[in-house]
Amino acid sequence: MSATVKQKDLTDAQIDSIVSVLKPYYHPDFRDELVYHFLGLLKNSGISYESAKKVVERLVKVTLDKEADRRLYLVDYLYGKAERPPWIEKIRVYFGFRDLLEKIIKTEYSNKPNANEWAIYSALKVTDQLEKILYYYAFLEKHLVLVPIKTGTNIEQFYVNDTLRGIYVLTKKNDIITINYVLGLYLENVTIHKKSDNLTDIEYVIRFNHPTGGSPFEFKGSTIDQIVREVKSKVFGVRNPRRLKAIISSLIEGFYIKGITEIE
Repeated sequence: MSATVKQKDLTDAQIDSIVSVLKPYYHPDFRDELVYHFLGLLKNSGISYESAKKVVERLVKVTLDKEADRRLYLVDYLYGKAERPPWIEKIRVYFGFRDLLEKIIKTEYSNKPNANEWAIYSALKVTDQLEKILYYYAFLEKHLVLVPIKTGTNIEQFYVNDTLRGIYVLTKKNDIITINYVLGLYLENVTIHKKSDNLTDIEYVIRFNHPTGGSPFEFKGSTIDQIVREVKSKVFGVRNPRRLKAIISSLIEGFYIKGITEIE
């Protein structure tokens, strides 16, 4: 007999914050898709029906959505409280919520010369914001990690672990977005084995995987330096070896902060 998973309720403050983040991307051509994909994430993360319905109710209210009943029906349908609507087949299915966000943002920024980079940057930021609002107990993307890098004025920079593209440095300077790829793999799992009561007597087990699928790479070592040397020697296509140690160290810390590091 399977255990019943306790559903989580969102606070009013969380719901208001979620709606504020989603509102700019509630594009008329993608409203069914945005509600459908976001509700799926909430349901899979154990967010209660009542909380999910409040999110959609407030979103359709602040956007003056003329098809509010249709969006609210999606809540009932996805939570198993209503029959499958005949128009469900018309909803376009994307690779994931962030993939959909990128499509919406590209539509909005179609006149910008670097629309694709803007879409990547904005979708990453939105996903990160939403996860922080949800206190990480609802992972929109479990392995997505953005680690801020200290920079000068008017520059925003991150190390990014991206399941769609690999590991890279994302920079926003004024209106220009640049992406410098470091590794064509993404960090999938971090395990720390404690060998004794001595806090420094540990072993890292780090697993990387391909955005497009394939066999993962797993490395073991007692220090990050050992892991980095292994990656450099065994992984083809390290594009920025000089920054590899800083990035891997930062992403391991990001996994720990997000609560997805396994400690044994």
